[in-house]
Amino acid sequence: MDTRPALSVNISLTEARLGRPGSPGDLAPILPEGGRPVALELTVPGLPSQARAVRRYLHGLTADLPVSAAPAVWMGSELFANAVLHSRSGDPGGTVTVGVYEWPDRIRVRIVDDGPRPESVGGPHVRPLDLDEPGGLGLRVVSTEAARWGVDHPGDGRTGVWFDLDLPGPPRVIR
Repeated sequence: MDTRPALSVNISLTEARLGRPGSPGDLAPILPEGGRPVALELTVPGLPSQARAVRRYLHGLTADLPVSAAPAVWMGSELFANAVLHSRSGDPGGTVTVGVYEWPDRIRVRIVDDGPRPESVGGPHVRPLDLDEPGGLGLRVVSTEAARWGVDHPGDGRTGVWFDLDLPGPPRVIR
C-alpha cells in the first residue's frame, strides 16, 4: 500500500511545491526564444488522486487566455496520467511537475515526470492503434489535437512531455 500523503483535493497552490522556472534546482524548461512562464510551476505527488489538482491548476491558468481552456485541461490531464502510470513518478515518493508557458502566438503545457522505470522500453511515443486493448490513446489524442507536441529530457533523468496550442488572431504582446 502506498503510504505517501495525498494533497487535499481542494488544493491551494500553497499546499503544493511551487518553483520559479529558471531558479536553482528548477527543472530548466526547454523553451524556444521568447517564451515565458504563465505562473509558477506546480509539483504534486505522483498519485492518481492528484489529477483533479492538475486539472484545476491548468484551468485556472488558461481560462483567461484567448483559447478554450478545455483542450489544455484534458490533454494535460492525459499527460499527467501517463506520467503516473508509465514513469517513476508513480512510484512511492514520485512527483509530477506541471508548467504553462506562453508566447505571443501560442501556449505550451509541459508535464515533467521523474523519468522512466528501469523496465521501460523507449520513451513516450504514440502507440499503434489497437481497439482491443485498453489505454494507449493519450498521446494519440495529444498528437492529433495539439498544434505541436514533443518530448524533452532536462538532463537530470526526468522526462518532459509538452504540447502547444496556437492562439487565435494576431500575435499578442506579452508583458
